[in-house]
Amino acid sequence: MDLNDQWACVRPSAEGVVVSIRLQPNARRSGVKGFWQQSIRIAVGAPPIEGRANTALLSWLSTQLDVPKNEIRWVRGQHSRDKRLWLPISQRVFIERIRSLLGS
Repeated sequence: MDLNDQWACVRPSAEGVVVSIRLQPNARRSGVKGFWQQSIRIAVGAPPIEGRANTALLSWLSTQLDVPKNEIRWVRGQHSRDKRLWLPISQRVFIERIRSLLGS
């Protein structure tokens, strides 16, 4: 997968960015695990029961990207592993922070 293709999952939007995420619940360690079919794969330790994995995802994103949790918006995917979220952060800053978490 081309580097530009990887980041196609991060699209600029009005005053923020829309990100496609593939959520991996029940993981031993939370974090960015790479890319999966035009999505960023993020693992969280919480189970996918009663919204716990979603809550863990929002908390993790808020902490790692320094974005207020209450400002992250669902675009789609609250009941699926494939999610799309709007975050109040620029595309450039989002990519820089995710790259640093990936170690690349």
